[in-house]
Amino acid sequence: MATCKSCQDKPIQSPPSHHSSLRDLIPDNQTYVAAQNNLWKEPHSTDEPQVIYCKFVNDHPNPSYDARIKSFVQEWVKDWELYAFIHFKFVAKEEPAHIRIKFGQTEVEGAWSAIGNDSVAANSPEEKKKLMLSVEPSMLFGDFSADPNKMPEDVPDDQIYHVGVDCARTTVLHEFGHALGLHHEHASPKALFVWAADKLGNNNYQMVTGSPGDEINVSAFDMWSIMRYPLAEKDVDWDKSRGSMNDHEWLKFKQDLQIRPIRLSEGDKVWAITAYPGRNHPELEAARAKWAGTIQG
Repeated sequence: MATCKSCQDKPIQSPPSHHSSLRDLIPDNQTYVAAQNNLWKEPHSTDEPQVIYCKFVNDHPNPSYDARIKSFVQEWVKDWELYAFIHFKFVAKEEPAHIRIKFGQTEVEGAWSAIGNDSVAANSPEEKKKLMLSVEPSMLFGDFSADPNKMPEDVPDDQIYHVGVDCARTTVLHEFGHALGLHHEHASPKALFVWAADKLGNNNYQMVTGSPGDEINVSAFDMWSIMRYPLAEKDVDWDKSRGSMNDHEWLKFKQDLQIRPIRLSEGDKVWAITAYPGRNHPELEAARAKWAGTIQG
């Protein structure tokens, strides 16, 4: 289970624009922290995307937001579908689902998600089926403050710190990253920093090591991963044993850490492509071009 803090009062911003093609996203530059054992491997045809069933187990606490927020969630998760050969199919509350989404009553509840197929972990097929039919949540969203009358693209660049729609969208992408098998990027053992003392007792900041038998794939630290928290300068210290930055580079690194990514990074996309293969290159090139277009200007 990955518990995530709210993005309220945290700066959120897109990463610097990169205009390389998907050919530059070859796995020699992979950046992710992922649990191989938690990847979805449901039976499916090799020429069709793997279907992961999702459902909302309750309504948003604000009735006027409910339908709009639910439609937002279903639209936003398509970002992952552009790269991972999966399809999130939303079904009625009474139907079985791998991912069971609950809306919290307050932002204080934050957000969390089971990691990958942990959401259906059971001792028998019968227990798994019972769990999928239940309304026991595998994912929680705190009370989104999004304006139900705005779609994400309506938020102008000069209002990128807006904590309504953009914050909700970022949270959805982050939690569905967990649901696909990703851990927190800032918990990577290859991050170039160590935690300040007051963070060491918080599970959200612990280095990912995995349990016995787990296979955790870790590559270079990805500053702009959707799975990274925004981190205040006081939260971290430079671990000189993990890199060779000079003082100026470290200052820039710490400044970038304070920005919350709001879109899938290049590394997130590479991970999705390789963890759930099957998309063909024309589709990927089109998706890459579309993504690049959204962050220009």
